[in-house]
Amino acid sequence: MTGSEILDLALPLMGASSDDKTDYEEAALPLLNLFIAENFEINNSILEANGDDVLTAIPVIASLSDEVVYADKLAYAFPYGLAGFLNQEDDPALAAQMKNKYEVARTKAAVANYGDVLDQYGEEEE
Repeated sequence: MTGSEILDLALPLMGASSDDKTDYEEAALPLLNLFIAENFEINNSILEANGDDVLTAIPVIASLSDEVVYADKLAYAFPYGLAGFLNQEDDPALAAQMKNKYEVARTKAAVANYGDVLDQYGEEEE
């Protein structure tokens, strides 16, 4: 999914039309990069759970036409966050609702990964 596609999904959540897209494009790019950085560990947990290689660095998109290389179930949280932050001055109540939906969606996307537990309280070996 590209940054532009994420913005396209956010617009109707804000009550905006596709005609308004250009008004939001400049602010959307740094917000999307913030979401990408904020969700880096969650995305890696999804990759690890799927047996895929984890990312070693936080990706950055240079333009809205760039692909957001995160798992779809996580990337689909981004339109809610974008709608919340882009709409906070026009409709603070709706913005708060969208931000809450973003937090719920990103939390639901997170995957717990399990590993071996080392016994730290067992008897010492001699």
